[in-house]
Amino acid sequence: VDNMGKTLAYVWANRLIFYKALRTRFPDLRRLELRRSIKKPDEALAAFNRFFQKAVDRSGDYEPLLMPEGKDWAAGLVFHPPNALDAWRGMLRGIESVDFREVSSDVVGRIFQKLIGPEERHRYGQHFTGDDVVDLINGFCIRGASDVVLDPACGSGSFLVRAYYRKRELDQSRSHIDLIGELFGCDIALYPAHLATLNLAAREINEEANYPRIARRNFFDIKPDRPFCQIPGAGMSAEQRGVTLPALDAVVGNPPYVRQEKVEKKDKTRFAELVSDAWPDLHLSGRSDLHCYFWPAAARLLKPDGYFGFLTSSSWLDVEYGFGLQGWILRHFRILAVMESAAEPWFEDARVKTCVTILQRCDDEKKRMANRVRFVRFNRKLAEIIGIPPSEDESARQAAVERLRERILNTTGDYQGEDLRIVVKVQQDLWN
Repeated sequence: VDNMGKTLAYVWANRLIFYKALRTRFPDLRRLELRRSIKKPDEALAAFNRFFQKAVDRSGDYEPLLMPEGKDWAAGLVFHPPNALDAWRGMLRGIESVDFREVSSDVVGRIFQKLIGPEERHRYGQHFTGDDVVDLINGFCIRGASDVVLDPACGSGSFLVRAYYRKRELDQSRSHIDLIGELFGCDIALYPAHLATLNLAAREINEEANYPRIARRNFFDIKPDRPFCQIPGAGMSAEQRGVTLPALDAVVGNPPYVRQEKVEKKDKTRFAELVSDAWPDLHLSGRSDLHCYFWPAAARLLKPDGYFGFLTSSSWLDVEYGFGLQGWILRHFRILAVMESAAEPWFEDARVKTCVTILQRCDDEKKRMANRVRFVRFNRKLAEIIGIPPSEDESARQAAVERLRERILNTTGDYQGEDLRIVVKVQQDLWN
């Protein structure tokens, strides 16, 4: 009940922030306020819904985010406690100075993480990913300004928001519409999918066709020849149109960490059939954790030379069920780097060791086997190594991430330094 109450309050906060962002595009919309004459919860609910309905009518869009006609027994509960209306008035004053477009991080994701208790996140394998490791993965995998990027378990949109800024820095002449149209996210849970949509749409609220490609679905139901998601067509009364997922330049993300005993047997069977259809040489053990199925299911959508970067539990490197995954990787990819940190947990409250794995699809066996694999251990926090916070100087930060990437990829022999240690192995040796 406590989690439900917090989440309900947070949904309202999101709606209020998004309405404020819409006012930068439609200045004739009234400033949000709760007049002192409003003293009852039902009056507050009705007042806000009038604001939201006008925003939907004026923009011709965003009804799923603002929900002005959503009627349920819980919607107005946030206004019932003593002093609640004054607290919401304070919140409205607080957001007046905030320009959501200037916040280059997944701030809503950070707040979301604090609202959901650790036990619940462990149960569903949901762990928020910080900007530093996200930018590290994106820096390895997103090489061009027009790259098409997918996060198959996007949560509140951390990887996609940071991918947006990376792609924009790679070519500042490209439009918001181009960038939004090349970022795809999927999440099985309604609320994180709602957050990811809000997070991306708020990057440039002034654009007309501002429709993030976020699918609220089980990723294992995605079929390449079927629409990935629906977005509104042109004009206020236009029907929605399906968007098909193009061939991908990059797959990035932090798939849910759910231990194999928590995955239902029928789901395991279905996931295993899906990945073996896509990759006939891959047969995952029935003891594989959930994230193992995400690797081949997402990689089947990559271009022949596309990049792949996941933050996962590192157990697949050591345990028996990981052998099938290792063999599949060696047969289809150049392994660019496997990275872990001795200085910080990349899942803030996870109970597992984690690693970042960077791959590039490669059908040429000679190239694969001659490839040098870098096993990297960071001895200092990534924030200290990168040196520039994400909202301070985006251009300088992306350049710093690229320097770190090249430093790792240009290392041809074992290296030990203050910041990191690199052990280099020829891929043929790993195969042997």
